[in-house]
Amino acid sequence: MARDKDQGGGFNPLGWMVTFGDLITLLLTFFVMLLAMRQPEIQKLKAVFGIFAHGGPAPLALSDKAKIQDVQRLLDSIRQPTAEELTSPQQELARKLELPPSQEGTLPGALQPGLNLRSERRGMVITLANDLLFAPGRAELSPRARQAIRQAAQILRYGDQPVSVEGHTDNVPPPAKGPYPDNWSLSLARAEAVLHQLIKEGIAPSRLRVAALGDTRPLVPNDTPQHRAMNRRTEIVILMPNP
Repeated sequence: MARDKDQGGGFNPLGWMVTFGDLITLLLTFFVMLLAMRQPEIQKLKAVFGIFAHGGPAPLALSDKAKIQDVQRLLDSIRQPTAEELTSPQQELARKLELPPSQEGTLPGALQPGLNLRSERRGMVITLANDLLFAPGRAELSPRARQAIRQAAQILRYGDQPVSVEGHTDNVPPPAKGPYPDNWSLSLARAEAVLHQLIKEGIAPSRLRVAALGDTRPLVPNDTPQHRAMNRRTEIVILMPNP
């Protein structure tokens, strides 16, 4: 009986090191995630580490609680970004356009009605509704159109990327007795009018090119008056180099 008792398993004072080693591995994993994330979710991480700091399941009872509390204090010291510091589409656009920091404030906070901004693989696209710029079947800019193009020029003036001015129409042909025989001619004349106005606003001609696309690139089907209005547009494309 004595020999059986000697061969039995007793308490191993170093057994806690296995659990502690696993815990350190988990901590390392969390810190790698913290560095990898562009905007770490601080509150969630604090909640996770709070479980360890305030006592968790029984297997963690033998771990080095003091070191875990040090980690908790470190997380508490991380200042969460304010709303103004969070990356916004405007700040992202400013970086892509290579605006100097002192000029980022010149980027319009909100484009006026009739202007839209979107990102595509080829670059940033400023869309100007032709109903805002031109009378039906015409290519002469209205005073309101010049104001809209002036706002678009504020986005362009600090960069040096090439810019493509592209005219689009719906699928309705121009008036038979008008100056433009087809949608190709109308879209070209409108794109040229916008291009010349951009030059007047200070955009270097060497950066600009013009394209007439007629009704070949609709955003939506030309099946309703609302959809046709969306397709009647002039796009100013800030061409970005492929990554």
